[in-house]
Amino acid sequence: MTLRSVCALALSFAFVLPAFAERYEYRFLANPEADQAVAANPAQDIALTFGFDTAQLPTLDLAVLNRSEHWLSGAIWLTATFQGQTVDLGATLVAQTRLGLTFKGTGGDLSGGFIEAYSNLDDFLDIDLHPGAFVVERNGLPYDPFVYGQIDAYNAQADFQDAHRVWALGDHSSLPSHLAPAVPEPATGALWALGLTALACLGRSRQRRG
Repeated sequence: MTLRSVCALALSFAFVLPAFAERYEYRFLANPEADQAVAANPAQDIALTFGFDTAQLPTLDLAVLNRSEHWLSGAIWLTATFQGQTVDLGATLVAQTRLGLTFKGTGGDLSGGFIEAYSNLDDFLDIDLHPGAFVVERNGLPYDPFVYGQIDAYNAQADFQDAHRVWALGDHSSLPSHLAPAVPEPATGALWALGLTALACLGRSRQRRG
């Protein structure tokens, strides 16, 4: 392909606006003792980031949230950060059972534990990891706080309540305030490259005329 044909192709796409995914994120703390009567030990706080891409999801409701394929595709994610280490919890979800979304484990697909995604606030995004869970063993996560006790979010946090309202109650009013930095769709990078090529061609053309 000649430079002229490349420039012509680039010019045909130069003014196409890039499409950005609509990604939202909610950040909150969780702790194995968050739902207990005793005061939780802050040294065991785990920072969770729960996010989703509405461009890849049919709806925002519990039925969709409980489908593991949406997590495995990257349309929904939940990361946990503890003592400077961040892991993707959703990457090893394999199925939905009566307990909730199930983690893969070394003893079989259903032995790693589960995430509850229920309508009541107390049981929304609770994390129960078992010994042998792939996300625990492969990342060398400490059993305390990841395995010893169910990891529950502190219910009073605004981000956690907003996420619950979106998925369990159908209240989307919080979405604008949780918009994550825009990430171009895969095709958008190519469009930008064509646009830059077009600008370079225009610049060269003007130099020749001068």
